Amino acid sequence: MPTGEIKILILLIPLLPLLGFATLGLAGRRLGHRSIASVAISTVALSFVLSLIIILSVGVNDELIRVIFLKWTTGAGISVPLGFQIDSLSLAMIVAVTFISFLTNIWTASYMRDDPSASRYFAWLNLLTASMLLLVLAENYLLFFLGWEAVAICTWMLIGFRFHRKKSIDGARKFFTIGIVGDTSFLLGIILLAISPLAIESNGISRSLGFDFIAENIHALPLNASQSAELTYLATAASIFLLIGIVARSGLLPLSIWPADSTQGPAATDVMVQSIATMASGVYFIARAHTLFMLSPQLLTVLAILGGLTAVYAATVAMVKNDIRRILAYSSISQYGLMFVGLGVGAFSAAIFHFLMHAIYKSSLILAAGSVISGTNIERDIRKLGGLRQWMPSTAHLFLIATAVLAGFPLLSGFLSSNAILHDSLFLYAISGWNRFAGVLGYIAVFFTVIYSWRLYYRIFEGEYKGASDLQPMEASRLMNIAPWVLVIMSLFAGFIGLPISSINGIFYYLENVFSDSIISAREFSGLSPGYSLAWIVYGGIFIFALRIVRSIYLLQNQDTQKIKVRSASVYRVFWDEYGLEKFFRAVFVKPGTWFTGLLWRAFDEAFIDRGVVEGAGRTVEKMSFITALFQNGYVRTYAAYFLLGIILLVWLASL
Repeated sequence: MPTGEIKILILLIPLLPLLGFATLGLAGRRLGHRSIASVAISTVALSFVLSLIIILSVGVNDELIRVIFLKWTTGAGISVPLGFQIDSLSLAMIVAVTFISFLTNIWTASYMRDDPSASRYFAWLNLLTASMLLLVLAENYLLFFLGWEAVAICTWMLIGFRFHRKKSIDGARKFFTIGIVGDTSFLLGIILLAISPLAIESNGISRSLGFDFIAENIHALPLNASQSAELTYLATAASIFLLIGIVARSGLLPLSIWPADSTQGPAATDVMVQSIATMASGVYFIARAHTLFMLSPQLLTVLAILGGLTAVYAATVAMVKNDIRRILAYSSISQYGLMFVGLGVGAFSAAIFHFLMHAIYKSSLILAAGSVISGTNIERDIRKLGGLRQWMPSTAHLFLIATAVLAGFPLLSGFLSSNAILHDSLFLYAISGWNRFAGVLGYIAVFFTVIYSWRLYYRIFEGEYKGASDLQPMEASRLMNIAPWVLVIMSLFAGFIGLPISSINGIFYYLENVFSDSIISAREFSGLSPGYSLAWIVYGGIFIFALRIVRSIYLLQNQDTQKIKVRSASVYRVFWDEYGLEKFFRAVFVKPGTWFTGLLWRAFDEAFIDRGVVEGAGRTVEKMSFITALFQNGYVRTYAAYFLLGIILLVWLASL
């Protein structure tokens, strides 16, 4: 396909959802629900079709395609183009984003058919899709940050969509507060990168923030050890600030407290936040800027350990929670922790592979959970459900398959993608002991993942119904079933694109040109290597062992879980309290911050500003007015006397 045609098509991909946002935002209230849904679905569907056209036209292209629309010069010698970058990574991402967003819009059309605010919700969904596409296609760090902030704004609006509910407002406020910290750090990282020699162009004057340009400068680092070390230190400092922003956005420890509270909006919000947009932006950024982060292998090791700890933390918390959507939110945190293990050990292709698979099966689970909530009169507590298989057979079968994929049933996509990361964490070249420790944490997280995922299925669909006796659960509509069924069927077979066999390992071959300078290029697949065989055996053994435990507790023997809680009260309390993370932030940051701002309010704002500067100025003027009032009494004789005194004073001064 000619470059001119690619330029037009690639520009239309984010513009079409943006057009849908503008249409619904300006005229949504005057449109009927069918028209609203049609606008939202059709614009994203067209973007998906265009994404397919481009990916089929470009194919596996070793050359990076840069599409520059205009020069976006920000001053201070920095020349930043407004342009997009097209390679295997960005193409895979835009297909995933548009496809899952398209299916989510279809599901939402039925879910919100009676909601008077549907146009507003669809508008924000479309804008979030457009923002994520801008982020993915961005050619440089600055344009990426613009998309990053647009995603944050849309996420904040979607979390707080039910603004009349206190929990929605609290969830949006928590995301905003943590996001401000992360975004500020992220921007500081970009500024450090911009002032570093890595951003200087060949003329020695202009500076560029292009992803590819920075990578080329890194590859061309001077051989002089002192100069190279100086640049590495500066790049490491920038990477640390960038990583703090990623930790905040992706819900990694210790900033894992916001995703579970983001589940107060309509169910489709969880798909966009957890599966394909908000939390995913951090994974994509490290993959895109992997050359920069590889300058700091110690920092990548910290990221791997942080990801492993996050995976275990969130999986254990998910085991004891009772809210369907909060359980799935902690599940997403855990899975993203696993992705960051892959990124931290240099398995960039494996991390992207797991991200794509997770986006598919987790979206189907979230939408299926939304169908359960919708069919049980907005019931989210699994303790009040049970036995729904007889009323909701289609949703039950859907949930069963998606649960098997999430839990890592052998040869399904969840098994293949997560196992690729865990294998690489143990067997990749140049892997340190700490990276292997992160891999061990990943295997521990897999064990708990099997338990919480099957617990969720058994408590919802097996046993006896524990809800209100006057409530008849209802199966989801056919329109609501289309999207999750398409996704869950894909999850059964999508994992085969990453089979660890050199001749058919599609995803690694497709992304090879993007990550050719990474650690992953040191490995060649030649059949099922002994390392992979061992990883598969360990993973399969963990799956079978954990499944036997959870089946025994929740299905076969139907043990009283209350007795288990009593026997393990201390451990259960740690999991239930989320390791005290929320209490820690409240004790260390919220309460002291509230006290300090209260002190500023009383001592500075009220005492100094209000009563001192503002009211004090008024009192000063008032007191001075009493003095001037003695001279301005309104009598002509007084003014005549002042005039005479003035003449006498002038005569006296003249005689000196």
